[in-house]
This record gives sequence, structure tokens and C-alpha cells, in this order.
Amino acid sequence: MDLGKTSIRSARLAMKPASALMLLVSQSRLDLPTMWHVKYYLFKSPGQACAIVGFLNFLNKNYDTNLDTSWVLDEKITEKSNMKKLEKQLLAIMKAPEENFNELEWIKLGLMYFHNLDKSFFNQMDSINYRGLNDGFEVRFGDQQYWIPKLLV
Repeated sequence: MDLGKTSIRSARLAMKPASALMLLVSQSRLDLPTMWHVKYYLFKSPGQACAIVGFLNFLNKNYDTNLDTSWVLDEKITEKSNMKKLEKQLLAIMKAPEENFNELEWIKLGLMYFHNLDKSFFNQMDSINYRGLNDGFEVRFGDQQYWIPKLLV
């Protein structure tokens, strides 16, 4: 921050995963994290992979920890992390009371989960063209057609 290369907001956001990882380490007999700590932390907090890399690089540079960061940014790991996040969101919708069911949110999450559509895809659209079927939803984007299962309650 002193060099003007990062904002206060970025520094604050970087501290969350760093402090959470060090809290996990403090519960063991070690002073610095090992790869086990990093992997366990990312298993419990899958969306923090990119955010933790800067802290791991700091530890490697200043404390000679040799924590490998190449696997953290691996696309398969990131994709798996994103899928777990989507699963949690879908489960939250499934567990919510029926009167709180948001059909459009279910369809968007379903398209991302079942058909690997990117979130940015929806930002380019004004509306989603879909119709309800007995067992799901038929969704159309241009010449593409997708099917999302209906939530059975």
C-alpha cells in the first residue's frame, strides 16, 4: 500500500483468507502453514483460492515456506471449487420454504451447474426465454436449447 500498488480495500480483502489460514495453523503445533493447511482451508472455503495466492507468495518470499501455488490456480481445481459453490446455492434454494422459491434464480444456477454456462453469459442478456414442462424447464438462447430439472417439493 505504501508504494501505491494496492488499495486499502484490496489489502483488507487479502487479509480475510490470510487471517483465516493462520487461525487454522494456530490450532496445530506449527507456526507457519503447510500444504495440508492450505488444502484444508481451500476445501472449507472454496472461493478463496485466488485470494490466498498472494499470502502464500508472501510467506514463500519472507519465511522460506516453499508453498506451491501452481495447483491453486489450476483450472480443474477452480472449476471444482465453483461447482461446490453452485451446489451449495442450489441446496439452499431446495431447502428454502416453497413460497420463497425463485424460479429464475433456480434456472440460472441450473444452467451454470448442469450446462457449464458462465455467469457473465447472463449479464449479456435482458431476459431468459424459458417455459415450464412437467419435469423441468426448457430454456432457449438463440438457437441453443437447454433443459433444467424442476424442483420437486
